[in-house]
Amino acid sequence: MLKPVNAMALLYNDTEKIIQPIMLEFFMAVRILEGILAGIGNGLTLYAISRFTSLQTISNIFIIHLAATDVLGLPASILYVFEAGDLSMNDTWKMLICWMYGCLLIAGGYGSISGILMIGYERCLYLVYPLKYDIYITKGRVKCCVGIIWLMW
Repeated sequence: MLKPVNAMALLYNDTEKIIQPIMLEFFMAVRILEGILAGIGNGLTLYAISRFTSLQTISNIFIIHLAATDVLGLPASILYVFEAGDLSMNDTWKMLICWMYGCLLIAGGYGSISGILMIGYERCLYLVYPLKYDIYITKGRVKCCVGIIWLMW
């Protein structure tokens, strides 16, 4: 006995075979462009803060931390493109790329979230205790906190 054919399912499957490679290429190009622009922006931030002493404030130490975390997380974006693409690699390389992508993504996320949390704490102390802010928050303590974040990362 013949089964009824779903015309929409056939149309969807045929369209998917055509659209999927185009969307994958577009997605990979967007991810590569995103990585390049993020690298340029964070690199300029690091350069500007390290070059001009007027920008080397306590708050900008956290900004340096966030920019450095993003720059070190850029390989995750590139690895994601290789993982998403249909590359002719053996399973060992695909597993290694997947593992490296996961590690970089988790570590970069942890570093960024920790930095944002420290910025929030520093701003809270500045608003709640404006007269004691200079006693509580010093460049040495901030650098120590950022160093601890990097060690835990």
